[in-house]
Amino acid sequence: MKKTTHFVKGAAVILMIILAALVCGCPNGIPGFETFTATYDANGATSGSAPIDSATYIEGDTITVLDNTGALSKPTYSFTGWNTAADGSGTAYTAGSTFTMGASDITLYAVWSQNVHSLYFDANGGEGTMAAVNIDEGASATVPACGFTLEGSGFTGWNTKADGNGTDYSAGSSITMGSSDITLYAIWTKDVILTITTPSDNGYINKFSFTMDFTFNKDVTGFDAEDISVTNCTLSGFAGSGASYTATIFPSSEGDVDVTVAEAVAEDAYGYKNIETSCSLIYDKTAPAQIAGTNSAAGAGKLKITWIEPTTEEDSSFDHVVLKCYERGIYTAMSEIEVNKGTCEYTFEGLTTGKSYFVSVFPVDAAGNQQNSASSKTIDLMDDTFRNVYYITDSDGFTSLSDDLSGYYILMANISLSSTWTPVGTSADPFTGILESFWSEPKATISGLTTPSQDYSGLFGCAESAYVRNIIIKDAEIILSGSKDYNGVLVGSWDGGTIEGVEVSGSVGNIVSGSYHGGLAGFVTNADVTSCLSTAVVWGHGDVGGLVGATGGNSTISTCAVEKSSTSGATDTDLCGYYRVGGLVGNVESGSLTISECFTNIGIALTLYGTDNAAALCGRADGSCTVNNCYTRGFIEGTYTSCVGSFFGYSTETINCTNSYGQGKVSGYSLTGALYGSLRGSVTTTGCYYSTNTEQSAVKGDSNGTGTEVPDGSMSTITSAGGWDTDIWGVDSSHNDGYPYLLNNSYN
Repeated sequence: MKKTTHFVKGAAVILMIILAALVCGCPNGIPGFETFTATYDANGATSGSAPIDSATYIEGDTITVLDNTGALSKPTYSFTGWNTAADGSGTAYTAGSTFTMGASDITLYAVWSQNVHSLYFDANGGEGTMAAVNIDEGASATVPACGFTLEGSGFTGWNTKADGNGTDYSAGSSITMGSSDITLYAIWTKDVILTITTPSDNGYINKFSFTMDFTFNKDVTGFDAEDISVTNCTLSGFAGSGASYTATIFPSSEGDVDVTVAEAVAEDAYGYKNIETSCSLIYDKTAPAQIAGTNSAAGAGKLKITWIEPTTEEDSSFDHVVLKCYERGIYTAMSEIEVNKGTCEYTFEGLTTGKSYFVSVFPVDAAGNQQNSASSKTIDLMDDTFRNVYYITDSDGFTSLSDDLSGYYILMANISLSSTWTPVGTSADPFTGILESFWSEPKATISGLTTPSQDYSGLFGCAESAYVRNIIIKDAEIILSGSKDYNGVLVGSWDGGTIEGVEVSGSVGNIVSGSYHGGLAGFVTNADVTSCLSTAVVWGHGDVGGLVGATGGNSTISTCAVEKSSTSGATDTDLCGYYRVGGLVGNVESGSLTISECFTNIGIALTLYGTDNAAALCGRADGSCTVNNCYTRGFIEGTYTSCVGSFFGYSTETINCTNSYGQGKVSGYSLTGALYGSLRGSVTTTGCYYSTNTEQSAVKGDSNGTGTEVPDGSMSTITSAGGWDTDIWGVDSSHNDGYPYLLNNSYN
C-alpha cells in the first residue's frame, strides 16, 4: 500500500507542474517539448535595430507582434509593419496583432513603403489649371512648361515662393523631391523678355551650321531678320510668329560668333517692348591635340588604361576623353565611356580571360571635336601582352609594320605598294604582332607586293605566335633567282599563331629552284591555318605546296582552298616542282597535320626526270596526317615521276583519311594510284572514293591503302552512298560542276 500511495503522489506532482506551466505560459517551454523562436529582420534598413523577442515558444502558443522599438529607418521609405516574406508577399502583421506559433521558427521582415509626395503648381495670379505630379521621395522629375496665362504678362519661370525669392526652376529643368510636398509658383512679368538658345550647352560649337531659337515670354509683333545683327557669321532662313522664331546660323571662321537682337524691336499687345539680348559662342572645328601617352595594366578580367592629358598651354580647348573597348575582330565597341577632364585612368571589368581586347582613347574638346582614331593612342591586351595599335590608311602607314614587330595593325583602307617591299621580320627578330582588316567584308586588299630575291620572302619574312586575319594580297610577285628557301606570298616561315581568312594571288618563284615554297606560306609549324585561299602560281625545287610548302609541329589546315590561277583550260600549270609537291601542302616534314574541309582544283606539272612524291593534296608525309572531308580536282602530270596520287604521293607515318574523294586525272611513271602513291606507314581509309577520271585502276601505287572507284558521271551519289554528313557536304548540279562540295568552305 505504501508503494501505491507513493506512486499516486508522484504523478500528481508532475501533473501539477505541467498545469502550472500551461497556465503561466512558461517562457522557456516545458521540459521535453520542442521550442521555437520569433525573429525580426530589418530588411534593408540603414539605421536603427530590429526588435528582439527573447522568448521561446511551443507549437500553438500565441505571439504578440512587437512594434518598431529599435527605430528602424530607411531613407525615402516609411515603416508600415511586418511580413513573413522579405518581398512582402507573405502574411502581413501590424504591431500589437497576434498569431499562433507553428511547428518551426518564424522570421518577420520589416515592410517599407516608398514615400511619395506631390509637386503642385500655383498660377500666382494667373488663370488656368495644371494637375499635380506625384514623385517618389528622393527621385527627380522634369519641370513642365507653364499651363497658366496672365493677361498682359509673360511667364518667366517657376519659383518655390510666390514673390520669386525662393529657388528658381525653368521649364525642362530637373527637380528632386524632398521629404514633403513642393509647390511651384508661376512668376510673371510685364516686360518683354527674349531668350536665345543654341545646340551648345557650354558656349562652344563645331557645326558648319546650326539652328538658333529666339523665344519671347509672350506674343510679340514687329520682330524680323533685320533686327538681328551678327558678327563672324551669316544668318538665313528666318521664320516664326507670336513668341517663337528660328534662324540658321553659318559661322564664317573659327573664333567668336556673336548674335544680338536690338532693344525695342519687338512689342507685345500692351505696348511693352523688348530689351537688347545677345548670344556669343566660340566656333571651333579643329580637333584637339592627341593624347600625349598611354599605358595600361591588367588583372583577372580587367583592363586598366591610363593616359596623360594635354596641358592648357598645349590645348586650351581640351575637355574630356572617350574610351572605347573592343574585342579583337569585332569592331563595334562593346563599351564606350566618357571620362571628364582631370581623371586620367579607367578600368574596364568583366572581360573574358583568354580573349583579346583593345582600348582606344579619343580626346574631345569643348566644341565636341574628336581626335581621329588614326592618331589615338591605343592598347591591346592579348594573352596578358600589351600591344600598341596602329590604324593603317595608306602605304606610308603600312611601312610601320617593321617599326613595331609586336604591334596590332588594323587596315582601314586598301593598300597599293609602289616600290620593292622588304619582308617584315627575320629569323632572329620575327613579327609577333597582329594584322587584320577593320571590316570582315570587304577585306582590305594589298596590291603591288614585289619582294627581292632572298631567303624568307613574302609580306612577312618570319613570324612567330602572330595573327593575320581577313586580308587579300593581290597579284604579288615573290621573285626568286637561284636557290632561295622559305618563300610565300604572305610569309616565308610561320611558327605558332593563326592565319585566318587570307586570300593570295600572283606568283612565288619562276624557276624550279629552292625549297619551302607555298602560295600562302613557305613553312608553318605549330600553327592554325583556316579559311584561306591561294590562286598563286608556285614554282620550286622541293617542298612546294599550292597553299603551304611544308609543315612541322602540330598544325591544322581547315576550310582552305587552292584554285586554278586562270580559267583557260585544264592544261594550265599552277604548281611545278621537283620533289615533295602537293596541291595543298608539299610536305608534312615532322609532327602532325590535320586537314579538314579543304579542296584543291589546280594543275600540277612534274616534267623533270627523277621527280617523286607528288599529290593533289599532300606530296609527302614524314609526320602523321589526318584528312577529313576533303576533295581534289584539277590534274597532276608526272611523266617521269614516282609516287603520285590524289591524296598522298608518299608517306612514312600514320595516315587517316575519312569521307573524302579524288576526281582529277592522276598520271605518273611508277607507284601511282588514284588516291595514294606509295604508303610505307599505316593507313586507315574510311568512306573515301575516286573517280574513273583519275585514269587509275588502283586506289594505290603499292600494296597499301583502300578506297572505292566511282564512275565519273556518278560522283554526285557518293555523299549518300558513304553516309557523309549533310551539314558538311552538299550536292547541286549547278555548283562545282555537279560534284560534291563543302558547305562550310566559303571558296567552294
